[in-house]
Amino acid sequence: VGNPMEQGYSVQFAYAKDGWTRIWKHPLAGDEYVLGADVGGEQKGSDPCAAYVVHKTSLEVVAAVHGFFEYDHYADYLCLLGRYFNNALLMVENNHNPAVAKVCFKNEYPNLYHYQDEASIKMRIAPKPGFNTNRKTRPEIIAYLDKVTRDRMLKCYDRHIAKEMEEFVW
Repeated sequence: VGNPMEQGYSVQFAYAKDGWTRIWKHPLAGDEYVLGADVGGEQKGSDPCAAYVVHKTSLEVVAAVHGFFEYDHYADYLCLLGRYFNNALLMVENNHNPAVAKVCFKNEYPNLYHYQDEASIKMRIAPKPGFNTNRKTRPEIIAYLDKVTRDRMLKCYDRHIAKEMEEFVW
């Protein structure tokens, strides 16, 4: 619980040919990053978990995670990766398995996105950890992804992202 780096632990990402994480550029001090995470299944044959770290200014994908994880391990890993990238804004999809976002909240991740719809605001219900893909947000996400890819604003080296974008469902 908490920030392992603040507790005296160091973080090292070791090379593994078929590893879960690809890091193309390490964090730059003072720069801001966004870590978007799709929660998939735990076993092959299901939709894999996928997460991308994007440099907030340049829109360059600097790291990616792709694989099958137990939800609590995925949450812990996202928190660690987000902290490594200067406490990146962590946006975890919370539709199908809100437990991942809840574990990130329980881990006291300092920059966790919280979602609140208009009805919740009117009823004064507290925002929920994570990002909700729904009838309102899905077209907004698709329009933004379309713009940044069409205008060649998004720089990405990951071989999985095209498939993830083609199979974007909720």
